[in-house]
Amino acid sequence: MSSNPDDLIDENEVSRLTGGAIKAGTLQQWRWNGRGGPPWFKFGRNVRYKRGEVMSWIERQRHTPAADALSAQRSAFPLQKQSAAPRSQN
Repeated sequence: MSSNPDDLIDENEVSRLTGGAIKAGTLQQWRWNGRGGPPWFKFGRNVRYKRGEVMSWIERQRHTPAADALSAQRSAFPLQKQSAAPRSQN
C-alpha cells in the first residue's frame, strides 16, 4: 500500500489512521452536520479524503497539558486580563 500524501482514501482508511478512534459513521455525521473532520471530496456517492490532509488534521488535534490549562483558565475567567508572565512570589 502506498502512503503518498496525494492518495485519495475512504472513510474506513481514515478510521484506521486514527487508530479506530473515529469511526466512518462519525465522519459521515460530521459531513452531514457541517462540522469537524478533515477536508473531503465527493465523487457521485463516493467520499474520499487526501491522505496528507487527513494526517495534517490528525496532527492539529494534538493537545498539550500547558495549552489545555491555559485554554481552561481563559474559559473560566473570560473577562479577566491574561498575563503573559507568571506572577512573582514576593
